[in-house]
Formats: sequence, structure tokens, C-alpha cells
Amino acid sequence: MKKNIFLTGLLILCMVQAWAQNPKKVLIEVFTGASCKYCPAANAHVDSLVAAYPQKVQAIKYQSMPPGYDPMYLDDSADVNRLANYYHPSSFPDGLMNGHRIYPTDITQAQIDSIYAISSSFTLTLSHWFTADYDSVFVKLMIRADVALDFPAGMLHARMAMSEDSIWFFAPPGSNEEKTFYKVLKKMLPDAAGTVLRDHWLQGQLDSVIVSAPMPGTVYDFNNLSINAWVQRDDTKDILQCALSIAHKLPYYVLIDRLNSLQLAPVQCFDSLKFAEFYFTNTGTQPLTSCRLGYAVDTGPYNTKTWTGYLGPGVTTEITIPTTYIGNGMHSIHLRADYPGYQFLFPSRMTAYVNSLSVQQTAILPPLHEYFLNPGFPFPGWAVYNQSKSGTTWKWVNFPMDTTSFLLGALQLRWFIMTGGTVNELYLPAMNVSAKSSLMLTFDMVYASFGDLSHDTLKVLVSSDCGQTWNTVFSGQGSEIFTHTMDQFEWTGWLPDTNTWARHTVELSSFIGSGKLLIKFRAISNYGNDLYLRNIFVGSNLGIKPLTSSAFTIYPNPMHGHGTIEFDVNSGSGLTSGFGFGFTPGSGLLIRIITADGRVVKESRCNVQSGHMKLPLDVSGIEAGVYIVECLSDKEVVRKKVVVSR
Repeated sequence: MKKNIFLTGLLILCMVQAWAQNPKKVLIEVFTGASCKYCPAANAHVDSLVAAYPQKVQAIKYQSMPPGYDPMYLDDSADVNRLANYYHPSSFPDGLMNGHRIYPTDITQAQIDSIYAISSSFTLTLSHWFTADYDSVFVKLMIRADVALDFPAGMLHARMAMSEDSIWFFAPPGSNEEKTFYKVLKKMLPDAAGTVLRDHWLQGQLDSVIVSAPMPGTVYDFNNLSINAWVQRDDTKDILQCALSIAHKLPYYVLIDRLNSLQLAPVQCFDSLKFAEFYFTNTGTQPLTSCRLGYAVDTGPYNTKTWTGYLGPGVTTEITIPTTYIGNGMHSIHLRADYPGYQFLFPSRMTAYVNSLSVQQTAILPPLHEYFLNPGFPFPGWAVYNQSKSGTTWKWVNFPMDTTSFLLGALQLRWFIMTGGTVNELYLPAMNVSAKSSLMLTFDMVYASFGDLSHDTLKVLVSSDCGQTWNTVFSGQGSEIFTHTMDQFEWTGWLPDTNTWARHTVELSSFIGSGKLLIKFRAISNYGNDLYLRNIFVGSNLGIKPLTSSAFTIYPNPMHGHGTIEFDVNSGSGLTSGFGFGFTPGSGLLIRIITADGRVVKESRCNVQSGHMKLPLDVSGIEAGVYIVECLSDKEVVRKKVVVSR
């Protein structure tokens, strides 16, 4: 009997020793962002620790919006915001090691080893699986108390997070040049609050948490989905133990090669989709013998074809999309890949792709005058081309002026977040200039330097053979196109002050006679600040109409502080008759004061009505000198010289 008691006691002692020797893993949480200046170094440091010590440490990244833009934050902003309210990060980046704040780059191997040497109070076993079509995920967390434990009521939680092991972009989606992101949060399961666990635990007591959730539509690649789980005290934020369920590789899976697919010219002069290539890759673990491929034009139905053949794991192949009529104008071409191995899978972002092109079969008659006051860009006939296919290209922006409720608009190109050498092009509508007697291009731009490395380039190119050959008519780089200098202005939601705009004029008379003239702006990034364009005009004599004093007067002249503008307005057709100023009713009028070198020092907007108009002109705060007052409607521009005195 004594022997049996001794053996039983020895067995219990061995079990306690086994539980006590369960090491405490390290969970590193990082609040980071694609536009955070110091985040790349912090992310790289954490990633290196995870790669070096996979048995000891795991990580999860909370992509956050401030400062700057991050599309991955938008994928799960609700969970990230709730976690931020829970942890209260003080900066970006900010890190936590087992629930306690630490700057990410301050985490060391010695700290990880010291935590791992501590016996954990819990043992966790974590697993996850998906439904057959990958539209839902199931997670099972088994929790065993290795010692008797008591916690304050409601303070112990189990948290689980789905993360994507790696997400890759063609070009940096934010301003800090990162293109590949690791361990990115996709969804907290069931949410950021987690699941409340029991307060009292006996030694050896088991509990489980089982969660099911629909698959989020923000996944890039199903092969990269992992599940993190941890047990945490909410009163101290201490993480008592964590576990990882690694990604499952699908046997049959195919993704679109977005870099090589649809390498189309952004503008073409024929009305059919020709020679369009569809590249796809077998990313499953088994050879692929079939896959359904589809393409669609704009919002039309998908034309599908089942590819059959043999494609080994990791191998890419392509098909040519049949010649398809698409008509004149701007079009979006959509690609989709599904049913690999005749199996339906819930779509991920990399099983679909879209690119656009502009068909310029017909040409408009100049003048063309676009001030970008209205939404809907790209407008009919306009087109943009993003060489890296990152989605970051010419974008319409508009913001309220300080003094009125009217909006100003412009095109913005985010050079600040684009890799050096990235090319983005802006195409104007094709124009028939065969009957013009003179031809000019004018445009306003803003570009600020970003230190000595700002050597971004803006070019204007013209083609009279529908893009077969191009002639450079304007080229400026770095200091040649600076309008002012500043540390940075990469932030979205901001339009430059009006006194920073510069006017450029390009002579195009040598191209008169062309029935279809193409003009494009070509911007080449070299890590500089953002570029803004507006007030693009193509036509004769810059669209300026000579007006007599009875049609358009400004007084007193010279003036000091304030003056008055008087003119007559004709509406209806928008055409000038007699001495009237043409406009479309409701379009408004823009009044600008411009220096002799083309710099806009003040501008305002007002509503106008048909008939006689009398408007105040504020020149307070403007240095003495000679200026041009410009009145711009959606139909024409008129200018008059004024003198501002002291």
C-alpha cells in the first residue's frame, strides 16, 4: 500500500514538473503603418526575430492609418481601432511584448530567451480549418491550466486573430517605401474584445473556445492565412501564453499574375481589345489540370473559358483573350480565375484583376479647357496609365477654400509614395487640330522639393500617329519645376495654397494639321513630393478674348486694398455675344490675381447670373506691382492688367 501511494505521488510530481516546464512563448504586437517613416525598420527587426526563433516568438501587425494612408488599415479598421483603444499606442510604430509596451527595435534575443525560460501558467493547443469552398473559418483553442489559478471577475480573456503571413504590392501603397508586409491582421475572432474565460482554475483543468466566422473579403492569398491565439489579463494586459496555427496550403489554387496580365497601351485608336494576355499561376500544392478563366468589359457579363492542360506547382502560363469590340471611350477590362481543379473557392483579391484603357477612335475639336472643378475623373476621353499597376496614379482631389463654400479641384500624383523610376502618365482626349491657325498648351502645377534628392521629372509628349511615335515638347526635372520647397506634403486631404501655383506654356503650332493629336503628361518619380496639375488648356491664343472697357472693367486702377470688377454676362448657350462673358448657368466663376511670371497670389469663387455683375476685388496683403486679374468660367477666360499701389 505504501508502495502504491509512493508511486502515485511520484507520478503526480512528474506531471507537475512537466506542466511547470511548459515555456512561455513571446507574442509581439506592433502598431505600424504603410506611411509611417520609422515603421519599416521596426517591422524588419520584428520579422527577423520571428524568422530566427519561430519556436519562441510569434508576431502580429496592426496596420494603422495615422500617420498617412494605409489600405490594409481600411480592411479591418474596426478591430484595429478597438485594439488601439485597449493598448493606447503612444506613437507609430509602437510595440508590445506579451502585452507590455516596448519600442519594437528595443526587443532583444536575451529578452525573448528570458521570457521563454519562465514556466507558463497555461498550455494552449490551437487549430483551424475552413469549409470546402473557403467561405468560412473555424478555430478551436484548447486551454489547460498547469497550476491552480484565480483571477478578478471577468478579467481573463482568450483572443484570436486571423493574420496574413505576407502581402505584396507592385509599388509601396503608403509613403514609407514598404511593398511587402508580414503577419498582417485580417480579422479578430470573434472580435477584438475576445472571449471571457473562467475566473477560477484547478490544476489540470481544461477549457475550450470554438469560434466560426465568415471569411473576410479582404484576403489576398488563402495560402497565407494563420491564426494567432493568446490568453490575456485585461487588468494588467499581461499575456500568459500564446499559440500559433500555421497557414494551410491549398492543394488546388490559382492566382492571377497581375504584373504581366493586360499589358495594354493606355490609349489605342482602334475599337477592339486585341492581343490582351491573361497570365495565371498554380499556387496550389498539386499539379493543376483545369481552371475557369473569365474576362469582362466594364460592367458587362464575364466571358468564361475552362483552361485544361498541365501546370505544375509554382508554374505560370497564359492565354490570349479573343479580339473583342469595346467601342470609343474609357473602358475597364476585368479578369477572374476560379474553379481550379473544378472546385469552387471563395474569391480572394489575387484571383481577380482589372486594368483600363481609353479608345480614341474619334477626336474632339479644341479648345479643351479643364479646371477639374467637378468629380467623375477620368472624364470622357481622358486616361491614366500606372506602369507599376499599384493603383497609385493620377487622382482627382477637391477641397473647400478658406473663405467660401465652393470647391477647388486638381489632379494629384503621389510622387512621395512611389518608388524611384515609377512612371505615371495622364492622357488628354484626342484632338482634331487640322483646321487651327495657332495651337498652344498651358497648365498650372505645384511641386515642392523634398531635400537634395528631389529630381522628379515631368514631361509633355505629343503624338500625331496615335501613339506610334512621341515628341517631347516639355521636360522639367527637380529644380526646373520646383514651385517652392518644403519638408513634405504627401498628405491626402490637402490642396496647395494658391500662391504656390506656376503657369507653364507650350507651343504646339508645329502639329497643326493632325486629325488626331494625342497629348500626354509623363511623370517619373524620384522620391520627391506630390505633384498637382490643374487649369489645362489646349487651343488658340490661350482662349483669351479681347474685351473693351465697357465689357470688363476694374477700378480704381491703380488700386490699394480693394477694388471692383464690373462686366456683363450672357448665359443660355454659353456663347459670347456682343460684349458679354459666356458661361453655363450654375457653373460659377473663378477670379484669380496672377503675377507677371504666372504665379497665382489670390483666388476666389462666386456665383454669377445672366446680366450685369459687380464684384468686389480684394488686393489687401498683396505687394505693390503689376498683376493680371483673370476671370475663368467653364466656357472662356478673360484677363485685364491692374496695378496695386502701396
